[in-house]
Amino acid sequence: MASGRDSCRFVATKLCRRTSVVAMALTITTARSAPAAAKLIGVGVFSDLDRPDGLPGDALDSRGFDAKLGKTMIVETDKGLCAAVGLGKSDEFTEHSLRKAGASLARAGRRHKAIATTLLADAVAAVDDLDQGAGAEALAEGLQLGNYGFGKYKTKPARNDLNKVTVAGTTS
Repeated sequence: MASGRDSCRFVATKLCRRTSVVAMALTITTARSAPAAAKLIGVGVFSDLDRPDGLPGDALDSRGFDAKLGKTMIVETDKGLCAAVGLGKSDEFTEHSLRKAGASLARAGRRHKAIATTLLADAVAAVDDLDQGAGAEALAEGLQLGNYGFGKYKTKPARNDLNKVTVAGTTS
């Protein structure tokens, strides 16, 4: 089985060959904590579990954030911008859910050059039977696919500055 990084390159290359449009390269790295260069931090929120520390729950609730899978909401925290990414119910969470959440985070973070996320660590900590390797691969695929945009026939393609994602808080 190919590693997460190799499979993401394959997916992005295959999409580019089929449509003859060059996609922006997205570098995905891991770190123990989010780097200072990250202007947006993506945090996973399960609908049936407590909200992570540091997220302003009242701001999320007042705006109608229900933590459904794939929903995102960017809020200002004391540490900067934070993207709350809905992960759905913890007992229904799979690797596919992580792929969908990663794609949603990449779409929400397109206006930032570098973002960080704790989605993988949040999911592994909350879901007992989640395979970290398969989860990392699914997250990387989701980030790559969410960052892709087809703008060949558009007069003004959507802005996409995202070129680096750091997966923070990994347990390996």
